[in-house]
Amino acid sequence: MLIGISYLTAAGLVFGLRSSTRGVYIVVYVLGVVATILHAIYTYSRLWVPEGMDLAIYPILLVITLCIVIIVQIEHFYQPTRAKPILFASYAIVGPVIALGVLFHQEGAHATAALPSLTVHVLSSLAAYSILAYAACHAILLIYLDFALRANVTNAFLNMFPPLESAEKILFNAIWLGLLLLTGANVSGFVFFWGDLFSDVSHLHMIFTMIAWVLYAFVMFGHVRFGWRGNFTTKMSLIAFAFLLAGYFGLRLLLRLTA
Repeated sequence: MLIGISYLTAAGLVFGLRSSTRGVYIVVYVLGVVATILHAIYTYSRLWVPEGMDLAIYPILLVITLCIVIIVQIEHFYQPTRAKPILFASYAIVGPVIALGVLFHQEGAHATAALPSLTVHVLSSLAAYSILAYAACHAILLIYLDFALRANVTNAFLNMFPPLESAEKILFNAIWLGLLLLTGANVSGFVFFWGDLFSDVSHLHMIFTMIAWVLYAFVMFGHVRFGWRGNFTTKMSLIAFAFLLAGYFGLRLLLRLTA
């Protein structure tokens, strides 16, 4: 609960930031760092359990949100103005997710032995998921920004946005890195778990993940080869991320509901 409150308080301060309020910037940084440290400690305690690794939805969600927050904080440190919208959005979303998720988590229900091969695959997958989740957040903000520009809408949130071209550059850089990490995760999955890929759940996870990989590769090929940008590429990247989410979280949720 303390982590969620810290993130939400920081989100409120980010929303009210002005270039002259240096003191508020310091408070935001301190609150963000404190919340992130608490987040990291809490994530470690939930992911690494006596039985090994807990691969349930909530611990995995904790890892992904932690990675997103760290990425956004680093970006905000170097580019305060450009990263302001994603910083506000990430704090505002991550806080409630952490606070509410604990209510539905059954500790140790999906714990498994932390074998070296599994650890490599899980960590590479989580790195890919985190970067692509960060890209998905940017895609959503870009769609909103495009809509607002077309509708001639102005508000305090829009005033935080960088130029559209700069925001799109962040999105494509994140997709490039996420696609590279997702490729590594898929390769590690094939190498280490070939014999388990055709079980009832694993083959569906593989199918959804490969569909996501193909869609991301399609988007980046079109961007590099034909200069694709705008709503088409942002929406395609969101569709790819939806398949990625369905491949793990959707199947986990389905298994839990049908257990």
